[in-house]
Amino acid sequence: MKGRTPSRIAMVICTALLVATSLACGLLTGEREPTSVTEAPPSDDEASAPDDGDDLGDLETALAAETVDDRPGVLDYLGPPDAFDIAIVQVEGGTVRRESWRYYQYATRIDFVDGEAVLTMEIEPMPEGTLFAAWYDPLAFEQGMTGAEVASVAAAASPAGMEPEFIDLSEGGEDLAGGTVLAGDQILMGLHEDRLVYVETVALVPEGGAQ
Repeated sequence: MKGRTPSRIAMVICTALLVATSLACGLLTGEREPTSVTEAPPSDDEASAPDDGDDLGDLETALAAETVDDRPGVLDYLGPPDAFDIAIVQVEGGTVRRESWRYYQYATRIDFVDGEAVLTMEIEPMPEGTLFAAWYDPLAFEQGMTGAEVASVAAAASPAGMEPEFIDLSEGGEDLAGGTVLAGDQILMGLHEDRLVYVETVALVPEGGAQ
């Protein structure tokens, strides 16, 4: 995997903070701009690559291309996300890891595909007093992990040391055959044939709180 460039990481983080700053200014002035969506800046290679007119829709070519991993740099600067979800999906030619990290204190969401930041956007704040499961590290949940490995990671990160409960979905019909859900301490993890395919942390909103 291609190494991260400091300039790219800085641009991703600056984009996220600009979204947060814009929101804060709107709150102070009483004005609120419509929710904005900003694409992450291109990598150094993308910026310098000549435009040869090729259609990048060729999935096999895209999967074979070198990628960057912006996630460690974002974690170093912004810390663990307040909430996140991860989906590991099968596509022609391989698998793709899609994830969304949400930083409610910055009113910002960052989306990644195979580790590369592809989108930042403004998000609505959560009610005061919301309890986020920010003790989980999204990078700890890796492709190919078994149910036992995922349960161990979740229990170790839980402040209460809560062991996830395994829920077999196979009785729900053919579409759910081989499926298992692990319900842990404000976290849900999905398995298929004992391999991790989904993770989502759950925020606890105080009673009567409105988003």
